[in-house]
Amino acid sequence: MTILTKEQLQDTAAVCAVLSHEVRLALVQRLFGHAAGSTVAELQSVAPDIDEVTVRHHLQRLVSAGLVQEERQGRQKFYTLHSVDAAHLIYQLSMLLWYPPVKSEETT
Repeated sequence: MTILTKEQLQDTAAVCAVLSHEVRLALVQRLFGHAAGSTVAELQSVAPDIDEVTVRHHLQRLVSAGLVQEERQGRQKFYTLHSVDAAHLIYQLSMLLWYPPVKSEETT
């Protein structure tokens, strides 16, 4: 296991903080399946009870953290994942939470 430097730990904590909101988690999950990118209007479906301004705010937090990229095409912005690693991280965390590993009888 690699030992992270203090700076690496701080950067990791900052990304975890950005991902600590359920709407941002849902946005990353939604973007995982849309390599061509999605608009704010399309992404609003992950949280229909939240207004467009708030969805844009969450997207900007993801962009600032380097997890999501935005590209302007004409009058619209399209959002894509910078890397699928964020989606894989969310998946792995959910597996730990919802499907904990079974301990063998030898270790109990």
